Amino acid sequence: MNTHFNKNGNRSCLKLTGYATLRFFQFASAVLVMSLIAYAIHAYDFHGSKKTNFVLSVGVIGLFYNIALFFLAIAVPKLVYAGVYIFWEVVMCLLWFCAFIVDAKVQGDHSCKIKHTDVYKPKYGSEEAYNESAGEYNPFTHKYTTKAEKTACQSAKASIAFAGLSWALFLISSVFIGVNIMKPIMAQYGTAGLWKSGSSMGTRLDRASALTLVDPVEGAFAQDDVEAAQAPAATDAADQHTASDNDNASYGDDKSEASAEPAQA
Repeated sequence: MNTHFNKNGNRSCLKLTGYATLRFFQFASAVLVMSLIAYAIHAYDFHGSKKTNFVLSVGVIGLFYNIALFFLAIAVPKLVYAGVYIFWEVVMCLLWFCAFIVDAKVQGDHSCKIKHTDVYKPKYGSEEAYNESAGEYNPFTHKYTTKAEKTACQSAKASIAFAGLSWALFLISSVFIGVNIMKPIMAQYGTAGLWKSGSSMGTRLDRASALTLVDPVEGAFAQDDVEAAQAPAATDAADQHTASDNDNASYGDDKSEASAEPAQA
C-alpha cells in the first residue's frame, strides 16, 4: 500500500513539475522574442515597421501575462473562474500564432546581405544617401546603407523560431486547462461552473503553473446529494419510531381490554 501511495505521489509530483516547466518555457520564449527583436531594432537604428513592432508587442504582452499569472496563482489560487481563464489563454495562443506568421513573413523574406539597386528609389532614402552608399540598401530597414548588420539580422530571424515555440506552448497549455480545470468543473456544475470562484467550489489552482486543480471539485451539488441521501433515512427512522409507538400503544390497549374481560366475568 505504501508503495502504491509513493508511486501515485511521485507521478503527481512529476506532473506538477512538468506543468511548471511548461510555464517557465513560455516565459523564457517571450523574453527571447522581445529581446531579439528589440536588439535588432536598436542595432539597425530603426524604429521598426508596424509588423515588426507587432511581434515585439506580443513578446511584451506574453511576458506580462506570464508574470501576472504567476503572482495571481500564488496570491489567490482560489480565484479560478475557468471561463475567464481559458478565454485569456486562448487569446494569448492566437496572438502568438499571428506573431509567428508575421515574424516569419517579415524576417524570412529577406537575407542578411546588403542588396543593390541601379536606380534611385526615394522610398529608400535621399538621393545623397543613394550616392553615398552607391545604391546599396539594407533589405530589412529598406534604407540606403553599406552596413549589413548581420548579427542583428540573425537575431531577428532567430525570433521566428521562438515565436513559433511560444505559440505551440500556449496551444498545449490551453489543452491542459480544458482537460484539468474545465472538464472536472463542468462535470460537477455544468457550464455555470465556468464562472464560479474556486472558493465556492472547494478547489484551487496549482500555485506553480495554474494548469491543474490540486483539490477535487466539491460544492453545492455534492452537499445537496449528501443531504438528500440523509433526509429520507432520518424520515424513515422517524416513521419507524412512530409506527413502533403506535403498535405498542395498540398492543397496550389490547392487553388492557383482555385483562378487563376476566374481571367482568
